[in-house]
Amino acid sequence: MISKFEPMERFSDVLWAPAGGWLVVFSAGTASGNIMFIDSNGTRPTRTNLVEYPGFNKGSWDPTGRYFTAACTIGGGKGDTGYRIYTFQGRELYRKPLDRLMQFKWRPRLSVKLPDETIKMIRKNLKTTSAKFEEEDKMERGRATKEVSEKRKKIMADFVQIRNICTKKLAEEAELRLQLRGGLDLLKTDNEDLVEETITVPLTTEKVKLQEATIPEE
Repeated sequence: MISKFEPMERFSDVLWAPAGGWLVVFSAGTASGNIMFIDSNGTRPTRTNLVEYPGFNKGSWDPTGRYFTAACTIGGGKGDTGYRIYTFQGRELYRKPLDRLMQFKWRPRLSVKLPDETIKMIRKNLKTTSAKFEEEDKMERGRATKEVSEKRKKIMADFVQIRNICTKKLAEEAELRLQLRGGLDLLKTDNEDLVEETITVPLTTEKVKLQEATIPEE
C-alpha cells in the first residue's frame, strides 16, 4: 500500500489521467463536492490541491491529461447546471454556468502517426526543442506587454489632446462667462476667500472596575 485516505474523508470516484501519473478523487452528487488532485509521479503520492464544487455529478479528463472538468448536468447534479475546468494540479481555469446542460464531453484527440525514427529524434532533441519553445513564449509575452504599453500610451495621448481642446475652449469663453455673471469669475478662487478652521475634540478615558454580579439566594 502506497497511500490511503483518512476515515473522515469520503470520496466516491477515482479517475486517472490518460497518460498516468496524476489522478483525481472526488465525491460526485454531494453537497460538499470535494475534488482532490493527486500527483503520483514521485516516490509517494502528493495531494496538490483540494477544491469544492457543490452538487456536480460528472468528472472527466481531457485526452491529453492536462485538464480536468467537473460538470453539473440536468437530472444528476444538485446545484446550478454548468461546468468548471481545472489544470492537472487543481488550479481553476474557467467556469461557465449553462442552463439545461445535459452532458459534457471532450473532443477526442487524434492519434499521432509518426515513424519510430522521428519519435526517437524528437525525444533526443527534447531539451533543445523545449528551450526553443520557452524562448518563443518569452518573446510572445514581451510582445504582448509591449502592445499593452503602446495601447496605454495612445489612451493617455488621446486624453491629453481632449484636455487641451477643453482648456482652450474654456479660455476662449472666459470673457463671455464674465459678461453673463456680471464680472464674477467663479473659476478663480482667491486665498482670502478660504477660511481655515481647526476643531479640537477632547478625548478622556476613565477606568471602571467591573464588579461581578451576585445572584441573591432564595
